Amino acid sequence: MPRSSPGFECGPHDSSASASAVKQNSALVEIASARLNLRRFTPDDLAELCRLFSDPAVTRHYDVNLGSMAEVEEYARAWLDRRLRAYADHGHALWAAELKMGGAFVGAVGLTEQTVEGRADTEIGYHLKSEHWERGLATEAAIACRDYGFARLQRSRLISLIAPGNHPSMAVARRVGMSRERDVTWRGRAFVLFSMASPR
Repeated sequence: MPRSSPGFECGPHDSSASASAVKQNSALVEIASARLNLRRFTPDDLAELCRLFSDPAVTRHYDVNLGSMAEVEEYARAWLDRRLRAYADHGHALWAAELKMGGAFVGAVGLTEQTVEGRADTEIGYHLKSEHWERGLATEAAIACRDYGFARLQRSRLISLIAPGNHPSMAVARRVGMSRERDVTWRGRAFVLFSMASPR
């Protein structure tokens, strides 16, 4: 299993363009919380996604076998393509989470349209780099997404699909205000469905 490394790169990268990229990214911000900006992903985020998905702590509960950097890059490209299509189709999806102080990439957090056992729902998802765990960032970002989902998207309820045994993610869901609803099968795998109704 590959390990994340500060020296690992995939896809094109131009360090000289970093300042202009930060300025451009600020125009893509959808949600801001106390410490984070959530913005739309762009093709320029491929390298950061490769770092995220090359960390076995992050992909532990994924149904994937990323045994080489080539497989990591292939997975990251397909994942990014799905997010870009979702922006076009729905206007939202998982967003790139970045620290306001310094602009460091933290992970992917946002709202995804799902169909679970025949029911259409909007899911809060959160995938953070392990170096940013245990700082309350996942909860902070998920709460911002919850508020966006209810106030901006006018959803009557929100869900999270969590792999059995992923107790940290379940704890985040509970802190957001969700409760365990039931066990479900989604895309051929077992998940625990957490949900909450709109306070309206």
